[in-house]
Amino acid sequence: MEWKDLLPDIIPYVSSPDERFKRPPDNLVIHYLRNAARTFLRDSTLLRGKFCPDLQCGVREVPLFMPEGRELLRVHKVLPQEIAYRCGCSAVAHRGSDAYQYADGVLTLDWTPLEDMRRGMCITYSYLIDVDGCELPSELTEQRWREAITSYALAELLAMPSMDWHDKPTSGFYRQKAEHLAAKARMHAASQGGRNRTRLSTAMEHMF
Repeated sequence: MEWKDLLPDIIPYVSSPDERFKRPPDNLVIHYLRNAARTFLRDSTLLRGKFCPDLQCGVREVPLFMPEGRELLRVHKVLPQEIAYRCGCSAVAHRGSDAYQYADGVLTLDWTPLEDMRRGMCITYSYLIDVDGCELPSELTEQRWREAITSYALAELLAMPSMDWHDKPTSGFYRQKAEHLAAKARMHAASQGGRNRTRLSTAMEHMF
């Protein structure tokens, strides 16, 4: 499926019989659709993955390297693998997945591993993908995700000032619809729990 296949879901709402306006060209609509996809992915955190890096004795900083084609959006959960009972640190036992800080691509633990441990913890994260190609990414081809993307795009297009198709109330309607669908996608992603465990990048595999 290509981005242009979504045009029939957009064009009827942004066309005008007035020759001064006509309708936005296809490439502009596709530009809005791609931006809408990025917004949807950020709002919904739909795409999630999980990996379990090794821990090194005395090292609290764990660099996170994304697999090729992924851009880290957010760290959602960090679960130690039995480490709470082996490191003698109450922070892990009481705080669990909250016992960390994340900034600039590095996860800093609030506790210090007292021994090396293979796959010492599992990290669930959300990520962004490239949407600039001609084809709609396969992760977004499901009907409900396409509907969310077109709703985000229509919310923006219908809000364009000085256009014959400008319709603030309808723009607001599509904005609410898009946000509702993003919320449902977020719940769907959370229920999946990052089940697709991702192989670590080469950089991560050789970090320890």
